[in-house]
Amino acid sequence: MTKNEKRLLVVNALYFLSGTMSGVFVNVYLYAFTGSLVEMTIYAMIRFGFFPLGFLIGGILGKRTRLATSLTSGLVIIIATLGFLLTFTELIKTNYAFIYLIGVAFGIGEGMYWFSANNLSLAVSEKKTRAMFVTTMSITNAISTVLAPSIAALIVSFSSTDTQGYLFIFQLVILLHTFTAYLSSTIDVAACKDNFTLLDKFKIKNDPQWRYMMTSHLIFGIRDSATLVIMGLLLYNALGSVGSLYSTLLIVFSILGIVGSTIVRKVQRRDNRLKLYTYGAFALFGAAMVLVLSPNLVGALIYGTINAIAAPFFINPYSIIVMNAMQDYMEKGSVYGHMIIKEVMLNIGRLIGMGFILIASVFLPESMYMAVAVFCSAIFAPILVIYAGNYHRQRDHLKRV
Repeated sequence: MTKNEKRLLVVNALYFLSGTMSGVFVNVYLYAFTGSLVEMTIYAMIRFGFFPLGFLIGGILGKRTRLATSLTSGLVIIIATLGFLLTFTELIKTNYAFIYLIGVAFGIGEGMYWFSANNLSLAVSEKKTRAMFVTTMSITNAISTVLAPSIAALIVSFSSTDTQGYLFIFQLVILLHTFTAYLSSTIDVAACKDNFTLLDKFKIKNDPQWRYMMTSHLIFGIRDSATLVIMGLLLYNALGSVGSLYSTLLIVFSILGIVGSTIVRKVQRRDNRLKLYTYGAFALFGAAMVLVLSPNLVGALIYGTINAIAAPFFINPYSIIVMNAMQDYMEKGSVYGHMIIKEVMLNIGRLIGMGFILIASVFLPESMYMAVAVFCSAIFAPILVIYAGNYHRQRDHLKRV
């Protein structure tokens, strides 16, 4: 591996370490204020709704400076937002509107980070070695997600209350993000200085591959909404809202995630990628429905086990397919416009999925709405792989002809 590849692996691993420690607990911490999954869904809609703006700012910064500048700046915004959350806790308790402001800031900061991270991953890797790079990154990120709940569990268990533990976690995360921001600034990859356009990227009729990318991101976003918003909170509730047990099980599930990533790394080839993709999609759908229909310890264990092992089977092939397609566009000029608009489609999908939750909460009884909302989001994982299979069969047929 090149020096830049290694540095990017470390940066992403550190981001996942601090992000896993803070991300779930930010949701749980804010959930303690609101006590409402609906309010948390609105918060998530605002957060992910501002991701594309973060990508746009990242594209402008990347064109004018370096790709790493957007990543570093995004981390600075995340650090400042966590600092606000720590400093103005009492203000947030009395005015929920600040929760939505936090969502705006996180959305922009994370969008800037991921714009840079996605472009750096594309720039430092090649098609012939990309599968190995992506699966190695998956394993290092999974190791981080083992360490994160381990550290979090120790902090929470030695704190007088769960809330005090979460506050200390946030302080540690700020330090980790600060170091990650410094390390990211040392990644030396030349940014594309070409101009990029946006509105023409919505014209998908005459470009089958781009139409496939846009549709795939929309579908993936709808499926992703349940994972991003409610599955973690449902798992937390299924465990009786016990923070230490929640942290401990996250460690176990993260170890299983490493097992899943290692299996994919060993067995994934170009000729079986879609098959692994399909296995992962249907397993993730089944796991989500188990937790919704059995919101107890047994359901939590079944969900966590299947979800952890199956996720790499679904996400790794998806990531490789997307990166290979983006490589084709990068060879023709600036890929920043494509990166920004596919992120718009991804987050439109996420907002649609979150909309299912809000609509179900209004029109269905409390005992039913969560199951219906999760089903309406999770079913799009199987839909995505069916669509992908049809596209690749048609493309391969045209190549043979």
